[in-house]
Amino acid sequence: MVLQSVRALLRVWVDRSVHSPDHACRARDEHTAVLDAITARDPQGAAEAMAAHMATASRRVLSAHAESHEN
Repeated sequence: MVLQSVRALLRVWVDRSVHSPDHACRARDEHTAVLDAITARDPQGAAEAMAAHMATASRRVLSAHAESHEN
């Protein structure tokens, strides 16, 4: 049941990201920050960049999910 919920949320987020250039650009920038820290061999920076990405991605997923239930 939990896996189905996660899949549904991810599907909504991916669909929204594909149709929202703003979301896609933000996600790309967040991934770039993680990659840059890894490339620089900065584990603390990578962890912080990933934590920031997960926080904003979570908000985007929850927002997309809420909006999908409003329509």
